[in-house]
Amino acid sequence: MKKVFSFLLALVLLALAGPASGEVTLRELARLEDRAPSDIIGIGFVVGLNGTGDGGDAPSVSQGMARFYANMGMPLDTIDALEDMTNVAIVYVRATLP
Repeated sequence: MKKVFSFLLALVLLALAGPASGEVTLRELARLEDRAPSDIIGIGFVVGLNGTGDGGDAPSVSQGMARFYANMGMPLDTIDALEDMTNVAIVYVRATLP
């Protein structure tokens, strides 16, 4: 009975959560004082690519992920632990705010 109640509670909470959307415009993220166009540049990681990522054999990916883990308070003993990654890619994003 306890399992059924827990399952129903989880189902209700998921139903109340609604759909998740990651869609955000740059206008919602930034406010500029001047009217000159401004470039926004970013670099990051995309994960979960099911074997289509750059992988751990790309030094930029493994070094970047090692820095990410260190910044999150989980430093790696050796970068060799990241050699088998196949689901990570580095992305570069550039946008111009009018």
